[in-house]
Amino acid sequence: MNRQFHSGHQQGATLVVSIILLALMTLLATASLRTGIQEERISATARDRDLAFQSAEAGLRIGEAAAEQWAQSEEAKSFSLPEPVEVDNLCDFAEQIAEGLYGPPDPDCAPLWDKEPGTTGAFWHKASDSFATSGLSLTPYYIVEYISGSALCYPADKTNPVKKCKRFRITASSDATAGRAAVMLQSIYATGDNPP
Repeated sequence: MNRQFHSGHQQGATLVVSIILLALMTLLATASLRTGIQEERISATARDRDLAFQSAEAGLRIGEAAAEQWAQSEEAKSFSLPEPVEVDNLCDFAEQIAEGLYGPPDPDCAPLWDKEPGTTGAFWHKASDSFATSGLSLTPYYIVEYISGSALCYPADKTNPVKKCKRFRITASSDATAGRAAVMLQSIYATGDNPP
């Protein structure tokens, strides 16, 4: 009779050990599932940011091409920049010179790129160059600001210190709709009558 009691006690211990092992395996499976989901979210975010960067970079190149095209136009040859705007606590937004191209910014105003692309009152120009935007999943936007018409073209070149170039600040962004990643890029672009 003592043997039967001892045998039943061992069977109960096996059941407890099995339940503990099953609970541990469940915890391990849940942890690995959570890790897999987290890694998938991280890779999706990285991919989304890469797409946004490609879109903003395309917008930057399109904006630079627009600046170059305008700088070589007849209109640009006769255009003269207004005097630099002083700080007077009055915001006068930059004058639009051409589509997507603005004059020098007023330091009293918020930057032209302050509002998100596609929102009301934003200064962004939607890039419509089909070649540059083909294959992009996000629409690129850009703003071109004409900031100087008399900057030295090649500051390091001592042989031609008088050649003056036009300078533009190009700001480009991807479309940040539906909670997607947004990337904004800026460049200073210089061009003259005879670009290098």
